[in-house]
Formats: sequence, structure tokens, C-alpha cells
Amino acid sequence: MKKKKKEEKKREWYEKFRWFFTSSGKLVIGGKNAEQNEKIINEMLEDNDVVLHTKARGSPFCVIKVGRKKLKAKDIEEAAIFCAGFSKEWKKKVKEIEVHVFRPEQIVKEKNQAVGTFTVLGKVHKCYVKPELWLGIQKNKLRCAAKSCFKKPLIRIKPGNVEKEKAIEMIKEKLKELGLKFNEEEIAQAIPSRICL
Repeated sequence: MKKKKKEEKKREWYEKFRWFFTSSGKLVIGGKNAEQNEKIINEMLEDNDVVLHTKARGSPFCVIKVGRKKLKAKDIEEAAIFCAGFSKEWKKKVKEIEVHVFRPEQIVKEKNQAVGTFTVLGKVHKCYVKPELWLGIQKNKLRCAAKSCFKKPLIRIKPGNVEKEKAIEMIKEKLKELGLKFNEEEIAQAIPSRICL
């Protein structure tokens, strides 16, 4: 009998978080919950990284993994749009979301602060972005990010009242019309909650 070889899809380290690549190719990660926010800040930060969080509470800590590359203004803008899209401010359907940009050395953990909560010291750079994301494909995965991050942006995503389960069905159908096949879990991993198409 021939043994069937199961090909395991290699999972990159960043895939446990929210993630996308900027239009210049820089990886951006964000926490899916308070525990992941804690892990990102405590374990994943490097000296040249740039960190983002909405002014209001309730957003992922997002990190641009700059490395030795040159940081561009477009990288910050795209990361800010991503950060805003997965924040509580998104659900409020505001016209503009304020996102703060800062360095790892500005972040401190004060006594009795909850998991995933940190204090940022010093001045921050402020970005004001419209709450709008696009679905597209990066690394053969369905991602939600700024339109400029995709060679072929597929579906516009805006804040709305459609429950996530219903939104997944609608997106699956739209992707099918475009000749693309993604399952419910893949779509769920890509999109924020409370959207309209």
C-alpha cells in the first residue's frame, strides 16, 4: 500500500494575528484581542518598529515591522486605516477615526493595568482616516486593508449594520461571481464585524 503524504500548508508566524502587507511590502500585525495585544507589545516589538492605536480605547495595537527598510508616509497611512478598521470606533460609524503613531520605547505598562492595556508617553503622530477597507488577496490569503495595498482590490467594506454571519454569506457570493473561492472561515478571519458592502 502506498502511504498518502499529507501536505501541510506552512503557516507563517504572523498568521496568528491580524496582518497585511503595505504597498511597499512591509508586514503589519495587529492583535485580535487583549491577550494578543499584550503579546505583541511584550514579545514582538523590535527597535525600528512603529506602533499604532486609535485615540479611543478598543483597537488592536498594530505594528509596522520596518526592519532595515525605509519607512514611508504611505506605510503609516495604510497601517492607520487597518488599525481603525478593526477598532470599536469603526462600529460607531463615525466619518473619521483618529489613530496615534508612536515608537516602542514610548510604551510602558503601569501597575494594575489590564491585559492588553498600556500607557504611551511623550508626543504621538496623529493620523485621521476614513473608515473604509477593501478585500483583496495577499500571499494567496484573503485580507482586509487599504485599497492601495492590493494590485486588484476586490470588494469595498464600510461600517454598517450587517451581522458578521450574514456579511460572510454576501462576501462569499460576491467572490464567487469574481471567480474566487474562499470558505466561511477564511472570510471571517479577514473582515471586521458590523459592515456594509
